[in-house]
Amino acid sequence: MSTPGPAGKLAPMDPLAHDDPSLRTVVERIGAVTVVAVTGELDIATAPDLEEALLGVLDGEPEAVVIDLTAVAFLGSSGLAVLTGFQQRADPAGVRLVADQHAVLHPLRLTRLDNVFPIFGTRSEAVQVR
Repeated sequence: MSTPGPAGKLAPMDPLAHDDPSLRTVVERIGAVTVVAVTGELDIATAPDLEEALLGVLDGEPEAVVIDLTAVAFLGSSGLAVLTGFQQRADPAGVRLVADQHAVLHPLRLTRLDNVFPIFGTRSEAVQVR
């Protein structure tokens, strides 16, 4: 892939650069649990950013990972793929989701991922599970 550079020449694109401002992640450690709070839209353009953030938390070897999706306005198929891929890499029993709105719950239910992930209405509920 290339983008126009100076004087109309093509410059190679960095395939790992994902500077999409429509997604933000904040990682927080609460005891042995790592919380990844996600804000924005989770689609084909932003899914790589979430994947990078999630894989980065595994380095800390958390007991559990809570992915807080309460501030996500859109959850597309690419976002669902990142969530399921992460669950396969992490300890599946230790991945929990926080979701409280239709834009996130609907695709999770439609794809039956609500049967795969434990889903909580609040972050504190998800963190307190033992």
